[in-house]
Amino acid sequence: MGRAVSYVVAVLLLVSISIVCAGMLYVWLSSPSSPMSAGTNIGRVEVQARLVEADGQLKLEGNIKNSGLKAVYMLRVRLADEPWQLVSQVTPSSPLEPGQQVAVSLTNLQGSYTPGMIYTFVVEATFSDNSTYAKAVQVKYEVLTLQYRARWIFTWYEVVNSNGDFGSVLGQTTLENLNYTFNWGGGEVYGGRSDQVGYEAVRFIEVSQPATITITITTDDGMEVYIDGQPVFNGQAWKLQGATTYTQTVNLDAGIHEFKAKWYEWGGAAYSSLQIQGLP
Repeated sequence: MGRAVSYVVAVLLLVSISIVCAGMLYVWLSSPSSPMSAGTNIGRVEVQARLVEADGQLKLEGNIKNSGLKAVYMLRVRLADEPWQLVSQVTPSSPLEPGQQVAVSLTNLQGSYTPGMIYTFVVEATFSDNSTYAKAVQVKYEVLTLQYRARWIFTWYEVVNSNGDFGSVLGQTTLENLNYTFNWGGGEVYGGRSDQVGYEAVRFIEVSQPATITITITTDDGMEVYIDGQPVFNGQAWKLQGATTYTQTVNLDAGIHEFKAKWYEWGGAAYSSLQIQGLP
């Protein structure tokens, strides 16, 4: 009798476990968040933008990329409390396909904005299946004065070691030409110095449409070029060396870009050349 009862209890226990497991399996399979049922047709966008004042005009400019798997049928954008604006280039008859990007520019901004402050830029995309996706990015109000757009502004420094670290500021000069070559040899570079001297040159360049440009530098000793804060040569040319040439191609989006060139001379002959080709 005891064995029979134990057998019945064991059977009932196994049946209960099977029912519970089956229920758990059903919940897992039917859950919207489970890997089996997760949507594969994802819609999303990526945003790059900046809020700038150039020559007295305040505008937001940037690029929106369709980084999902669905076509974007409508885009609308908004800065802070400004009204929503449609991106006219994106329509159901001319959608933004996956992998494509579009440039946006907002002018005639009505709000009150303070240089140096951070504001929120919101992009809302409507996809081919009428689903929507919103993306917000933070943009800083930058002032680009005319002098930085019309010429290079060189700030000269003393160089404190052979790694090219800068010390005290020696002075400033300007140069209107976009491309330049300085072949000082063993003569004076700046401020009576032929050695242990360097510069940082800054210029803003407006690109009217996406472009692939070629940047070529020749340097003795070290040199680096930055575009919007990103190094072009990744430190390969920042070292002690005789005159050596480096070339790199860079893809630029439409808009205003900050170009910065840094160079230093520790000892011996001095040479610095920057050539930018392919701007529209």
